[in-house]
Amino acid sequence: MFEHPQRRLYCLSPWLVRLLIPVDYIGTYSLYRFREKEPIYIGRSDTCLRNRLLRHAHTKRADYFDYDIQWTLEKCFIAECSAYHALLGKIDNLIHPPPPKGLDIKCPFCRSTFDRIRNNRLTISKKVNFISS
Repeated sequence: MFEHPQRRLYCLSPWLVRLLIPVDYIGTYSLYRFREKEPIYIGRSDTCLRNRLLRHAHTKRADYFDYDIQWTLEKCFIAECSAYHALLGKIDNLIHPPPPKGLDIKCPFCRSTFDRIRNNRLTISKKVNFISS
């Protein structure tokens, strides 16, 4: 079960979102339904986290939320990808998070990225003697 011991869930209401989250901050968030300990949706905002959560509050998609302010678009993307892969199959997200516009970055948690990194490592096939006689 996905539980973060220091996580606090907040009621997904417009007034509380406005109270907690400053304008124009970027970040990631998770949405929860009443009496469920695991999130139902993982998301991020690359422009304004407050506005993104306000849209969710008005659609009544969930009852609770938690969030993290991120300081760069790269960290925002990586945090969302991490949660997406950790909860794959348990959340309502239908597609993998796309990278932010204008940022050429791959998901570090996808198998293809892992394989590419692993295959680019140097390997030593022979035993090398570094001591000269």
